[in-house]
Amino acid sequence: MVSVVTSGVVDTTTLGEYTVTYSATDTELNNHTLTRTITVVDTTAPVLSLVGDASITLEVGTAYVEQGTSVTDNLDSIINVVTSGVVDTTTLGEYTVTYSATDTVIAMPMQGPRSLIIMMAWSVL
Repeated sequence: MVSVVTSGVVDTTTLGEYTVTYSATDTELNNHTLTRTITVVDTTAPVLSLVGDASITLEVGTAYVEQGTSVTDNLDSIINVVTSGVVDTTTLGEYTVTYSATDTVIAMPMQGPRSLIIMMAWSVL
């Protein structure tokens, strides 16, 4: 009979490299040892959610107040969110504001768009 002793701990909640060693000894006291390197990585991108509506319609000249986003990540507690896009509420048209979030380990941004329509006010006589 061969007994195998395993040593080493892998913490799957902490990124990094870990070594696990396996030692086998038979009844004749012959011994063989192997090592395995295990790398814990983060391949899960942050999850980005819009605060408020994904589509907004405003009257020309009305101020646009950015409602922002919320973001969660499996490991990072602080995520940088970049907002891009210009909304000109003095000019009729459709505008898109895009948000991207990237965690500290992988450059895998998740994007969420918000569309805005600037329209004329109509009055009923």
